[in-house]
Amino acid sequence: MGEEEERPRYTTLERPRWVNDIAMLSLTLVSLTIIVYDTETSLLSTNPERWKLLSFIDLLLIAYFVADLAEDHTRCLDRTYWWRRNGILVLALFPLFATAIPGFGWAGMLRFIRLVPGFMAIMRLLNVSGDEEISVQRQVQHLFTIVFILIISGGVLALMFETQYTEECTADPRCAEGQMVETVEDAIWWSIETATTVGYGEFAPKSIGARAVATVLLFVGIGLVATLAASLSQLFYSAAHRNDGNGGRGGERLLGQLEMVTELRDKGMLTNDEFDSAKRMLFGTETSDGPGDSLPRALARAKEIRGQDRSQHRSRALQARKALEDVASDSDSDSE
Repeated sequence: MGEEEERPRYTTLERPRWVNDIAMLSLTLVSLTIIVYDTETSLLSTNPERWKLLSFIDLLLIAYFVADLAEDHTRCLDRTYWWRRNGILVLALFPLFATAIPGFGWAGMLRFIRLVPGFMAIMRLLNVSGDEEISVQRQVQHLFTIVFILIISGGVLALMFETQYTEECTADPRCAEGQMVETVEDAIWWSIETATTVGYGEFAPKSIGARAVATVLLFVGIGLVATLAASLSQLFYSAAHRNDGNGGRGGERLLGQLEMVTELRDKGMLTNDEFDSAKRMLFGTETSDGPGDSLPRALARAKEIRGQDRSQHRSRALQARKALEDVASDSDSDSE
């Protein structure tokens, strides 16, 4: 049982470049926006030509999602595990044009299941698991991108809900029509206010859908905007201490990289010239132009080799444990 639990489930954890987490998050939100827009406006009956255009765009998005799932399925060694983990995502591929079938209008809401891989994309971009070393600059870039995407998406979704609620708000004397979000500019401004938890009060969502969007933006803003502020502080601190004799964590990272390139040289995977060039790059005495380009490749190869060594060590440990269990069972049989 223990051996089965430790067995790797994927041939590699590396994902192809076209499966980009930012693209996955963006396209997921675009896909949800199309579904919400169609549901709110009853587009099939009010504007069939626009509905056909959105259905075509929706098919292109589904093709991307299918390619992502197919690539993940190809890398997975345990098909049962894959279906148990991703089977529900297949339901989220129900196309927009199929909602025109009588009785299947509700099926478009299955697309909200795509929020799960969208959330996982955010976790990978923020490196929550810590499996990959990401620089502070890259973390700040990812955070800016995530916050920007969520603010734009939140503003657009809220505007859709509010536009459909205008007539009801006008007819209700208790509804403050002047606070409704009615233009794209107002929607983006309101989304920024909400995500940053400022809330000046000039806009307030009236529809249930827009209030749901506001709730998500509030919770996201509490976490992401605070994380962005902390990352910016760390970035400024790192910039101020960049030339501080390579001390502290910078010195530890330098030593680790030197250890990796030395290990490659000892294993014959780097020539002496490549090793010397890598050292000069690490100490900042050589730029990344020309022969120095071998440093990034060398560090990547070193990480790959260490990962393989850990896998082999884990496999040998499992084999040794299995052998000990066999010996113990044989001893018990002899004693009986």
